[in-house]
Amino acid sequence: YKNSTRYQLIEDYGIEGLENALNNIKNGISAFEISKKVWTFLKGILFQTEKLYGRYNWFYRYNRNESFDSYIYTLLRESEWLPDENGNFRKPTELFVPSENNRNLLGNSVNYLHPDFEIDMSSHFVGHIGIKLDVTIEDILDYLKNLNNSDKEVDVNNIISIYRLLYSE
Repeated sequence: YKNSTRYQLIEDYGIEGLENALNNIKNGISAFEISKKVWTFLKGILFQTEKLYGRYNWFYRYNRNESFDSYIYTLLRESEWLPDENGNFRKPTELFVPSENNRNLLGNSVNYLHPDFEIDMSSHFVGHIGIKLDVTIEDILDYLKNLNNSDKEVDVNNIISIYRLLYSE
């Protein structure tokens, strides 16, 4: 990989059976139940983020190191394994936490994590795998662009909340 004159050490993390479980979800084999078990299991072991990043160490004139997304992290972020409120499986990066604030700002225009999946806001796990904790300015702008291009009826109170947030930023 890099120019190395003495040694190379690569630390990466995987979980035996995780890929198989995610494939079963993808193929619809007891998908919701497996997804829920994987969620519960991962919340317990990935509450600290150290397993989400691997390390590459090498020597070239002096000790060097870089971090990279671990196999676990890549698998979790790139797989459609979490259900939204309608039971459709999505990548974590396609989901929002179903908080009151997110709902007030974006209504039903985005996908929220299924309510059977408990979220511990004090844990970094949810945000690190890509579930959106809070609405960003980019999310709001995307929402407003989509509204402009749609025929949907819009709740005026929703728009007022959005513009208040934009004004405060």
